[in-house]
Parts: sequence; structure tokens; C-alpha cells
Amino acid sequence: MLKQALAGSLTESEIATLSSAFDVIGDIAIIRVPEELVAKELLIANEILLGMKNVRTVLKQTSAVLGEFRTRELVHIGGEEKYVTLHKENGCFFRVDVRSVYFSPRERGSRAWSGKGSEYSTCSRASGPSP
Repeated sequence: MLKQALAGSLTESEIATLSSAFDVIGDIAIIRVPEELVAKELLIANEILLGMKNVRTVLKQTSAVLGEFRTRELVHIGGEEKYVTLHKENGCFFRVDVRSVYFSPRERGSRAWSGKGSEYSTCSRASGPSP
């Protein structure tokens, strides 16, 4: 979706460096911008905001996942400047500060499994919040 939307604004070689995968946590999109495209990150952020009506904020990840709490450095590049969101998955709501905790929407399967059949919150060996 993102690469197609940017086809008229970026060259083929620029599009080839852009990852089409990014995380959406609540109404926040977190993307990685290749060094070659830093000058066009606002254009990329605006395209995400236009194409995904549920996204209100676009953040750029500027570091790898680091430290004991597996946090990452994030910089606001588009939309509302905020870092806290309400993320819904598997019938649960998570209030997430993406600067303070590690949270990946790609791990929703393990969070669904850990809370299945229980009406109580459970503690998991996994890093990050879970039901």
C-alpha cells in the first residue's frame, strides 16, 4: 500500500529502499526511514496519514530495540505529536506509551493465548504488557 501510494513521488530506487512493513499500535504508526529518504520522511508520513484513517500519529524509529526494557528511540514526523495510545486487540484494551515499553502488535497471538479462558489479568514471562 505505502510503496504504491508513493510511486508518483519517489524514484524506483528510493521505493526499493523503503520497507512496506511498519507497526500500528492504536492510532500510532511506527516506521523505519532509510538514511537515503530522511529528506522525504514528511512525505512518507503524510501518505500514511492519508491512506490509513485509523492512524493519527507517525513516529520514526531511530534506534534498535535497546536495554532491559527493550525500548526504542522514536521521533515524531507527522500528525498529532503524542506517544501514548489505546490499543485494542483480542477483546482487550492496552494503554501504551510507546517510548516507555516494548509493544509489538505482531505478538498478539501470544497475548491472546496467555489470557485465554481467564477473567483475570495474568503475568507472563514475555516482555511487555499482556492480558
